[in-house]
This record gives sequence, structure tokens and C-alpha cells, in this order.
Amino acid sequence: MYTAFINSYKHKRNTFYKWKEETHFVNKISLAFLFACLTAAGASVKILFPFTPVPLTLQVFFVLLGGLVLGKWYGGFAQVFYVGMGAAGIPWFTAQSALMGITGGYLIGFILAAFLVGWITDIWCQARYFKGLLVVMFLALGIIYACGSFQLSMILGTNLRDTLSLGVLPFIGKDILTLFLLSSLGSVLLPKKHIDAAL
Repeated sequence: MYTAFINSYKHKRNTFYKWKEETHFVNKISLAFLFACLTAAGASVKILFPFTPVPLTLQVFFVLLGGLVLGKWYGGFAQVFYVGMGAAGIPWFTAQSALMGITGGYLIGFILAAFLVGWITDIWCQARYFKGLLVVMFLALGIIYACGSFQLSMILGTNLRDTLSLGVLPFIGKDILTLFLLSSLGSVLLPKKHIDAAL
């Protein structure tokens, strides 16, 4: 019974990813927009600290999950939608999170990180297992931190130590837990073969 359940799950998983690759452009854009909205929902769950202008949010989870599920182009497009529509006036950025503000660099990092996760997991099947996913997730998080810290430093004029204290260290524990969760989830969600050979 357990084997039958696993086989059924794998078949449905592979069927979804095959559908995702072959479905109409409108459906792909709709999925990207869905993940933009999920990222916005993650931004609405925030904790403000008195010692940093950067809030703690759940955005990173949905950014990287979008890369896993949608792949490089539409995972990246999801964050382009999120950033672009926020910059155009949709009120899912806080005042501090405007594109040109203190935390705007993280928004650019979201686009690059989602693309990276999708790109590597699209082309490298070993990256669809837990250990490979964890490496990819750390690389993506590094991009988010690098982009965010760079803009924060440019605006505030902080040195490296102060920049890390404001823009990285308060969030590293939560984000590492997020990466382990996503790597575990991704190892279950992702087919272990390329789509054309998966069915």
C-alpha cells in the first residue's frame, strides 16, 4: 500500500511538472503572478526590530519556492511582477521597502535568487536532492544578502561590520531554518529526472 501511494504521488508530481512545461503561456504567467502575490503575503508578516531598519519577513520562503516550482524564467518573472507592481504603486511594499530605499537591494536580490534556483534545478538533476538543494539555497540566500547589504550600505554609509549587523545577522537564523525547510520540501516536490524522461 505504501509503495502504491509513493508511485501514485510520483506520477502525479511528474504529470504536474510536464503540464507546467507544456501549458499555455497565460497559465505560466498566472502561476508567476500567484507567486508574486504569495511573496506579498510573506511581506505582510513582518517583525520590526529597534536596532535595524530591515524588517524580518517571510518573503525569502516564497521567493525561493517560486524558483523551485516554476523554474528559472517564471520563478524569476514572479519576482519581477512583485517588484515591478510594487514600484508601480500596488501597496504591498512598506514605506521602507521601496525599490530605491534602504531595503530595495533585497528586492533585486529576490529576482536573481529565484532565477538562480530555477536555473540550477532545471538543468542539474542532482540539485533536486536535499544536499544539492541546500547548496543551491545557500547560494541564492547569499545573492539576496549581497544585493540587500550593498544598497543598505550605499544609503546609510555603513562599513562592512555595521552593514552585516543591520542587514544580515538579525535574519540569518530564521533564513537558515527556511533553507533547510525548502530543501526538504524541494526534495519531495521536484522530479528526479528531466521532464521529457520522467513519465
